[in-house]
Amino acid sequence: MNFPTSSDIAGLTPDGSAYTTTSDLTQTGVFAQDRIELGNWGLLVGGRYDWTETVATRDGVNSGTY
Repeated sequence: MNFPTSSDIAGLTPDGSAYTTTSDLTQTGVFAQDRIELGNWGLLVGGRYDWTETVATRDGVNSGTY
């Protein structure tokens, strides 16, 4: 008699079918900074903007982009 292992059980859905899921994360960021001096005064300004994208696949088929 062959009993399932823990890895066999972990990949099963409630209906008993097995599937593979993957996700790919892409992150990009831009940062800018400037310092301005006027006499005895100094001003430092900066900003940052980030882009992220996650692509999820199930059994090699794209199941969503977030």
